Amino acid sequence: MSKVKFFLSLGLPVILAGAMVGCGGGAPAGGSGGGSGGSGPTAAGPPWGGTSAWSNLTKLTNYSFHTTFTIGGNTETMDEEQHDPGNYKLTIGQGGQTETFILAGGHNYMGSASGFIDLGAATSNSASSGSQQGGSTWQGFLGGNGATYAGPCNVNGRAGNAFNLKVSSGLLGAAVTGANANVTGKACVDAATGVLLSSNVQWTYTANGKSATMGDTFQLTGIGNIPVIPAPAGAMSIPSGASKAP
Repeated sequence: MSKVKFFLSLGLPVILAGAMVGCGGGAPAGGSGGGSGGSGPTAAGPPWGGTSAWSNLTKLTNYSFHTTFTIGGNTETMDEEQHDPGNYKLTIGQGGQTETFILAGGHNYMGSASGFIDLGAATSNSASSGSQQGGSTWQGFLGGNGATYAGPCNVNGRAGNAFNLKVSSGLLGAAVTGANANVTGKACVDAATGVLLSSNVQWTYTANGKSATMGDTFQLTGIGNIPVIPAPAGAMSIPSGASKAP
């Protein structure tokens, strides 16, 4: 993925794993950014929850989201429908091509509209929860700081609290000497659950004399809207000698 290549080019292997599964992770996109929140911070309002806005996604079942990641003019998308942690469909797209991963009936499947391969029995429900956890890890650079309340917001009919995000410091200094991250954007956090409803964040990283700017968006497109996802019909067994499911 381009996130992996980018972090390698900046010399940031310490956060590579979290960034990789947060593609789009998550990881976690598109949509309304901070929702319909106000244009500036207000004096009063709920406190910013930091990483909990993203990590709370792991508490949800039966939901869907869309996320995008843009760097160097290239955009990756990730769309997930999760009935529960053991039953989901994840589609990743880039350059007009898509690849879909399904966990159903205890088996992992990979493919596209032209057909699927049965990768074998799943050893875990890792892909979905991994993208959520990875997203909460790298979004965690914001910590509990760098956010101001910006008023109410609303995403897909759910009421939330909007926050303006802004951090400019050597957040990665502990991992890479001289590394710096500048973060700006907006997030809308569900008032009832504390779950992230949407975000639109610009990240500028500088390390080892190199710098790049990334755009990352996330939108929770529904809660309680995903029926059981069936295994793809006609999936072929994985060829003999090929790698099995993760």
